[in-house]
Amino acid sequence: MAHVFRLQKKHGKNDIKDWARTQRYNSNMIDDIVDSNEEKSANKPITSIPSPFAQFNLVQTAFEYVSYKDEKGNYPNLEKLTAYNKIVSNALDVAQIFFEWDRMKELFEIIEWNRDKHLSELIDEDENNELGHKQLGETYKLFFERDNKQNNFEHFSQMYMLNYRLGDNPLNIVGSISPTTLFMATPNDLSNISDKILFANNDRPFDDAYYPLYKRDKHFHQWLWNIKNNMFKTDAGANKFPTLFKALDKYLDACFTKSDNERKNILRAAVPEGTFTPLYFGEGNAHQVNILGVNLCVKQKYVPNTKACDFVIHSEINQSTILALQPGFAKNNWQYLNGEYKPNEVTIPYYDPQPLEERTLPGDNTKHPYLTTSDFLSDTLIQLPASTDSKNFFAANLNDKDNTYLLPIKDIFFDYFTALDLMTRKVNGKPMCEINKKTAAIQVTLRIPVKRNNGQECIEYVRNYYTSNEIDTTHKNGRLVALEDDQMPSLALMPNVQNAGIYHVGLISSTAKLFEIHFYQGNAAVSTKENGTRNEMTDSIMHKAYLLTQNFDRIKLTDNCGNEGVIIPTMPRRAGNDSYTFAIDFGTTNTHIEYVKENSKTIEPFTIKDEEKQLVYLTNMSDNLTHQNIFDSDLMPTLITDSGMFHFPMRTSLVAGDKTNWDTARTVVDANVNFIYEKRNKRGCNKEYTNLKWSTDPHNQRQIECYIDHLFLLIRNKVLLNGGNLSTTKVVWSYPNSMTPGRRNILNQIFTAAFDKYIGKTPEYLSNISESIAPYIYIKQSHSAINRIVTIDIGGGTTDAVFVADNQILGVTSFKFAADAIFGDGYTTLGTNNGLVEYFSDEIIEKVKDKGAIEEIYNAISGSGSSKDVASFLFSLVQHNEIPDNAKKSVDFNSILNRDDKYKFVFILFYAALIYHVAELMKEHHMEAPRHIAFSGNGSKVISILTTSNRLLTDFTKYIFAKVYGNVDCVKELEIIYEPNANPKANTAKGACSRNILQIDEASIQNIIPLNLRNTDTKYKDVNDQYLDEHILPSVKEFMDFVFNDLVDEFKIRDNFVVHADSIKSAKNVAYNDWLTYAKNGVQLKLDDGAEDDSIDETMFFYPIFGVINAIINEIRKG
Repeated sequence: MAHVFRLQKKHGKNDIKDWARTQRYNSNMIDDIVDSNEEKSANKPITSIPSPFAQFNLVQTAFEYVSYKDEKGNYPNLEKLTAYNKIVSNALDVAQIFFEWDRMKELFEIIEWNRDKHLSELIDEDENNELGHKQLGETYKLFFERDNKQNNFEHFSQMYMLNYRLGDNPLNIVGSISPTTLFMATPNDLSNISDKILFANNDRPFDDAYYPLYKRDKHFHQWLWNIKNNMFKTDAGANKFPTLFKALDKYLDACFTKSDNERKNILRAAVPEGTFTPLYFGEGNAHQVNILGVNLCVKQKYVPNTKACDFVIHSEINQSTILALQPGFAKNNWQYLNGEYKPNEVTIPYYDPQPLEERTLPGDNTKHPYLTTSDFLSDTLIQLPASTDSKNFFAANLNDKDNTYLLPIKDIFFDYFTALDLMTRKVNGKPMCEINKKTAAIQVTLRIPVKRNNGQECIEYVRNYYTSNEIDTTHKNGRLVALEDDQMPSLALMPNVQNAGIYHVGLISSTAKLFEIHFYQGNAAVSTKENGTRNEMTDSIMHKAYLLTQNFDRIKLTDNCGNEGVIIPTMPRRAGNDSYTFAIDFGTTNTHIEYVKENSKTIEPFTIKDEEKQLVYLTNMSDNLTHQNIFDSDLMPTLITDSGMFHFPMRTSLVAGDKTNWDTARTVVDANVNFIYEKRNKRGCNKEYTNLKWSTDPHNQRQIECYIDHLFLLIRNKVLLNGGNLSTTKVVWSYPNSMTPGRRNILNQIFTAAFDKYIGKTPEYLSNISESIAPYIYIKQSHSAINRIVTIDIGGGTTDAVFVADNQILGVTSFKFAADAIFGDGYTTLGTNNGLVEYFSDEIIEKVKDKGAIEEIYNAISGSGSSKDVASFLFSLVQHNEIPDNAKKSVDFNSILNRDDKYKFVFILFYAALIYHVAELMKEHHMEAPRHIAFSGNGSKVISILTTSNRLLTDFTKYIFAKVYGNVDCVKELEIIYEPNANPKANTAKGACSRNILQIDEASIQNIIPLNLRNTDTKYKDVNDQYLDEHILPSVKEFMDFVFNDLVDEFKIRDNFVVHADSIKSAKNVAYNDWLTYAKNGVQLKLDDGAEDDSIDETMFFYPIFGVINAIINEIRKG
């Protein structure tokens, strides 16, 4: 029997002999063709159809095959792995790319082929047209005409192809619109695109997993179903889709049958208007895709499904949907943006060069912003060779106790998290940031919370930093920038407390490795209101100071090579509502501050203890004393204690850059309280200023402003650091009665401005008090039994006294005669002119030449041309840290002067003049002689030079009062209240703190001056030689006669006080000379102080004596 060779088994005749005509293949015969290797044949493309439009027919055939329905109503081919299933799956992939065009347009472009136009271009002959093109055109035309109805070519005028932009060739066509099945893919191997796109339900295009429609995105299914039922209706309502796309129609019906009920309900439901939008493409979106004349509408603008995505950053301050992706992330069962995350199918880069909004997701290629390692962590890590002050600066849980690392965290981190988050937030029980020292690298770990498990899961970025000169081109590892000691920057912050509102920051860097600094609050830059550099890079290091008047939470340092790192102060929150009162005694030589907390009875000196440091350093400064000394000088020391190097009272001195423009000078930035004065040598770029209280320098007012401002800044910071309430903080400042109204008014303006700036606009909480009254208030509180008392507060430039009887203040007096009369230069304004200071300076400095920088400090101070500054320095040596305890006695200036007999007469004369004049005033104003006399003020220390015997001092004082009053019994019960070992300077400030206790009406208190000066019509400018001869000089002569007759001969001061005889002779030689000149010099100082039109309000008795004392000192020095 003959065998008939055919593919089908069931259909066709088997009685054919020889060559004979058989019937044409019909659909039944085609369906009966058996594929001998059906399950594996998908990898073998079908290529045997002789037509340029074979793919149209092949895809159509594939849909027919896949949607085959058997006798039982089942669809056995829908999920097979045949070549036909692959063709259908790829066609659906092309359709889904069109459907998700808004998401896919970065990867693909649509190329339009116009049938009429482009056929004509192929067929028309011209000199540039090749014969082969014409033949191709003719062939196309032939098949268009022949298959016109079979392939719906009669309605097919445009073809729209998808070109893959990232392919190797200019054209990388992956598929197109089809007139027979809506869409089709090319038969080419398109697997290189699979890992670039992720559809919903973890479907990737053009791979070996052939997803039927009912297992794909339900919205995509709904779209095709809508096209089937609604897009190809005639005006009469007839649906042409089943006729035009028969195979696809069958497939869609089959997939509907296989869908679950939820999906079926979606497909049955009416599609809301606006669900789909026309698909435009090309330049200016001027072209619209159509299929057989029907415009194609696709999915609306792509909105990522971030609600289900586990990788979305979990932030409390930023609700954006940016993803955090971790290179090498290998966890399963995590939801990616469009389906389940498959670790083996996704490669996350360490670095993405694209701008954030232009990025496409790895393994998905959805255009959606994501962040990776290099977005959060810098390529370089800066290492400083000193340990971190981890109490005040975040050290990222560092396990390296020898170094500090600037956090390599980029700005974008702070778009999503705060500095507080970084320091305190735990993610899955672990800190957000850690720095660990490994054997060969420094490892930085940053954990970013993501939405999975409501922020309790994280993406963990790890970068190892190695010492290398090159950046890892893969950006996996980073480079460690390890600075040497001479390159290391130092940073100081004042204060480290949350919401301080006013901050100062100092940055010291080497001129070989300069750093810039920037400040941020959250993700916003904070401008520094002021900044300045004092040394102008004349040294090998540069210190720059910054003033910020708004809060910040992080600092970024950038070196001159572009390396940068972040510093985060801990900024603790100090909650509380305590009220404080501060008293400022702004003195000529020394300044003191006392304070008291509300409901406390303890008034104490201003201190800064370890737990309330106002200035904190980023790194341990124990091995970097050069930088620490600069901060001490140009900002402030970290500690101010009762007995340490830095303490109150302290010298009234300001330090500023030597090129400071006083018209624009800024507190701390350009000028600050000179804490190191007398303790260390000043920096070469700085200049020191003393005598602030009385200076006639044209810039004096601005200098005082800078000084007082800094004191108020210290007060502000102390309140904040101790949880106090600035709005209830009170400040009292004291002034001498001898100060001219004009100068006092200037001081009042300065204190008021500083209070408004640093404390608050509550003027009722700022007050002032006379330096005469304040000490009395304190003494009254500490000595309850006193009644008739005179308190005498001796300062450097002025002495203030108050007269009290029966607990009533009878009057006050103040005069510019104090310790500077002994240790100053008299009325000399140029150069030093004090033999006593010169004499003992040589002796004392010789003893301390080998004691560090003491001689250098002395040379700098003595070079300033002020003997009182030199004397103050000599007094300070007994507390100087560089002098050992066993050597301090030898340089104790007070003790040296006490033991000296050569200059003892000067101190006798000084004390006698004070007591004599007080006694004269009291007698003249009919006051009863005092029962007590109390001394206070730093200048009162001269009393212990006169004598350490309270009994001798009392007897001496009684003698003077008795002579003046002419009655020995008037002071027989007199007691002196003086504590030489205490801090007499504190009494004024302590009394000021307690001023509200006694409720004193200062305005009603009389200013006591000699009666012969109480002519209100006489102004300082009216004082002439005759006035001085008549009103002043007679009382001076009476006093001098009293000294050289009564005190020398009758009280025997030479024996009682151990005074050298030659000194008395030397003193008498000059004691009666030049009184008028000295008196006129005193008046001129008043005039220079702006008192021309002021009525005389101060005794002039001391004007000549001030000059006489200086003359006596220099005369004794000659002898």
